[in-house]
Amino acid sequence: MKITYFLFAIAHLFIITLFVPLHAHPSRNQTNICLMNIDKKVVGDSLMLDHCELKGEDMQAVVAYLAAHPDIHILSLEGNLINSEGAKQIARAMNIEQLGLGDNVIMDEGAEAIAKNKTFKYISLHKNHIGYQGAVALAASPSLTHIYLAENNIGDKGAIALAHNNNLKSLWISQNNISDMGAAAFASNSSIQYLGLSDNNISDDGVIELAKNVTIYSLFLNNNDGISDASVIALSSHPGLKELRISHNKIQNKGAQALARSRLKILDISYNMIGDKGAAAFAANETIKELDLSHNRIQGTGAAGLANMPRLTSLKLSHNAIGDEGARALAYAKIKDYHLDYNNVTSIGAIALAEGIKERTDISLNGNPIGDKGARAIALNSHFRMVDLANTKIGNEGAIALSQNPGIQMLDLSNNYIGDAGMASFAGNTHLDMLFMSWNKIGNAGAIAIAENTSMYYVDLSYNHIGQPGLDALKNNTHVKFIVYGQDENEKHQA
Repeated sequence: MKITYFLFAIAHLFIITLFVPLHAHPSRNQTNICLMNIDKKVVGDSLMLDHCELKGEDMQAVVAYLAAHPDIHILSLEGNLINSEGAKQIARAMNIEQLGLGDNVIMDEGAEAIAKNKTFKYISLHKNHIGYQGAVALAASPSLTHIYLAENNIGDKGAIALAHNNNLKSLWISQNNISDMGAAAFASNSSIQYLGLSDNNISDDGVIELAKNVTIYSLFLNNNDGISDASVIALSSHPGLKELRISHNKIQNKGAQALARSRLKILDISYNMIGDKGAAAFAANETIKELDLSHNRIQGTGAAGLANMPRLTSLKLSHNAIGDEGARALAYAKIKDYHLDYNNVTSIGAIALAEGIKERTDISLNGNPIGDKGARAIALNSHFRMVDLANTKIGNEGAIALSQNPGIQMLDLSNNYIGDAGMASFAGNTHLDMLFMSWNKIGNAGAIAIAENTSMYYVDLSYNHIGQPGLDALKNNTHVKFIVYGQDENEKHQA
């Protein structure tokens, strides 16, 4: 499973309520709702206090609670108002291994305090106004192995300090004003496997140096804007690199052709300048399983090349121009997850996909004019699982056909021309879990009909034409979560 950001684990499936001595219970002297109900914030071995409006002065109570509960090893305090003084208190906790403190205001002084703790291994400190001094302190920690430090301002000095730490396994320092100097410093690091450098100021010079690193497994370089073919040519021969995300840059066909010769398993080169020649080159690749080429310049010929990739299971090709030709070529590929939004695919392409796909598959055709004819074809294929047909010019006829499909579990038909008859056809559906029908032409009759369904758990009917009788019917259904915002007068309702 790929690691993109730190996930502060919820390890068990039940809530543990523990006895707390009177002197250690924060609710005795606190008015903060989360602290007053802190026992309910314990999930397994985690204490989850995100978005609780906690301040620095509240941390003494939190640390006292942790001391009384040594079985808690994960502490999450994301999105609060904790300052450097609060961070100093948190640094006193001796039983925490994973700390989530992102989106607070601990600054350099707080980072320096956190760095002194010898039990923290995983920390998230994104969006905390931390500069290079805080990064230097964190870099000196002998215990930290995973640091998420995105959206700060550590610059090249901070990046260089962190690059000299050979205990780190993963480091995320995107959006930190890092240039080629900071990126190049990681060339000699011998421990980091997952490195996030997106949204910085890195050019080909920095990436070419970085490519000399032999331990990196996963590399994020999205949106650096100075990265072109020269960078990916250097990275394409990296011996251990398995995941590369380098969207929003200046990669063209030559770079794509080099990447097609790589041993990558996951590749994101969306929002670049790749055409058919670059896409077709991937036909010879034998390792890539997940490929994102969205927002490039690929047409039918390029899609045909992608269809021949032997290990490809997930293809994101939205916002290109593959048309029906490309859809026909992809129909018999081994892909299990298609994203083909806004590609000028008509009912002809939809019919080809429906006829060619023979295994359990997710598909998104959002923004393609497949109409009722295309919807009917998809409805006949029971292999589809999650289907996105929003904004595809489908009316009642297509909706009625889709309602009979026994395999679809999630269906998005938002922003179409479906009325009461189409909506009512789903009333007896027992296979769907989630149905999205916002921005259609559904009124009271459709709402009253779907209110009879008790097997779905989520139905979005926002921005239709449902009046009070329909809203009342939906409200009386206690089995299904109906979302009904914006009925005509843009009033907000939730049944």
